[in-house]
Amino acid sequence: WGLCEPKELEHRSATDWVACHPQPTNVSPVPGAVTLGTYLEDHTLVSKKEQTRIKRAFTQKGNSGHQFVSFQNDLNEALRCEINAANNDQLRYLSSGYYHIIPSFFRLVEYLAEMDLEFNILFRTFGVDIENVCSEFNLFCTGRHPAYVPSRRLDGTDPNYRKDLRIRLPRFHGKLSHTGFGSEGLYMAHVDCANNTVQVSGAGAVYKVIMQDWFNIQDNTSPDETTATIENEAHSPEKHTHCAAVQDDFHWWHT
Repeated sequence: WGLCEPKELEHRSATDWVACHPQPTNVSPVPGAVTLGTYLEDHTLVSKKEQTRIKRAFTQKGNSGHQFVSFQNDLNEALRCEINAANNDQLRYLSSGYYHIIPSFFRLVEYLAEMDLEFNILFRTFGVDIENVCSEFNLFCTGRHPAYVPSRRLDGTDPNYRKDLRIRLPRFHGKLSHTGFGSEGLYMAHVDCANNTVQVSGAGAVYKVIMQDWFNIQDNTSPDETTATIENEAHSPEKHTHCAAVQDDFHWWHT
């Protein structure tokens, strides 16, 4: 957390942010304190590209967050994954020595299943690693993850938990693109139940595919329903999923 000297918007920079608390915390330690990320994103005109550079170098020597480098080192150590995946193509995303999906997420999914709660999971990534994410999650569901063994199988074979949480690709994977702000500039390409690649446009149509067609949540409250359009979409209401994934438009968000 940090405090900033009051300045006109066009004169603000990252160097105006000064840390005001000696350690990370989830709660603002003093009135008016903001994180560096919030300050850059909401209170400056610093470009997104420059924001990314500043954040990545936050704890480097000479920068405003260097005092927090020990906490970063502790976090890095906690994320280390002690498995040998270098020679396994299926697990190549774990060969760096770090967890790809953190164990606390797996534990959360286990807890929701143990409580027999109704839930859906939508993975969202900006990169090209969505297949790796789904592959690792499916290994977890089948009890074959090399670094995390669940308390029960979540692939529909456990007699006490019949839900299959695995993600079936490419059926339940969408690729988002943006051509502008607002719902009219949002598109999603995906594979329908007839194995055809189709595209929907508008926030309402994207919502319908994910929430109603995929997750079978029929609440009839999709946003911008009157302006959404669906192009060449075929539906199969008997085929749904508990978990799915989308790849967002990195270039649009980054620029």
